Amino acid sequence: ADKLHPDSALMILDAAEKELGAPATASFKDFRNRYALIGTKASEISATWWINTDQKTVVAPKPGRVSLIEFTAHWCGPCKNEIPALIKAQEALDGQLVVLGVDFLESSGPATSILDSFGATYPAVLDASGSVAEHYRTSGGVPVSFFIDKDGVLRATRRGELYEKDLPGFLAQ
Repeated sequence: ADKLHPDSALMILDAAEKELGAPATASFKDFRNRYALIGTKASEISATWWINTDQKTVVAPKPGRVSLIEFTAHWCGPCKNEIPALIKAQEALDGQLVVLGVDFLESSGPATSILDSFGATYPAVLDASGSVAEHYRTSGGVPVSFFIDKDGVLRATRRGELYEKDLPGFLAQ
């Protein structure tokens, strides 16, 4: 699925589960849940705490533009590594790419996002309750990316660090 082929990824998971049994089925549940979102309409994200916007609800996707929803956490090394590439991509593709961050928190109140330390200007929700993560089925591990096409349909999901070289391939979809 990291190469935008969720059907073949699911076939690989099927084969692995058949060979490895119940432990694999439990381990792969998160992947299956996220891949099931591919091809569905992305919904708006609303939460109590935001940075880089005054809105309480940021609609993702923006009509007519490719959107990237990126789940991160302040303690996550790969998340920190990818933020400069996301900032650069949004600046380079101004008007074509909308980035929306979702930052996991370990507290029940507003806190500083990892985006602050990089000077990121894209809006981000501080998801203290985990409700946004639950909706997008990201129950374990970050970073997780969701790519949404110009029509608002979720086209790809990826767990793991995004690199600048990865973004053109996702945007071409």
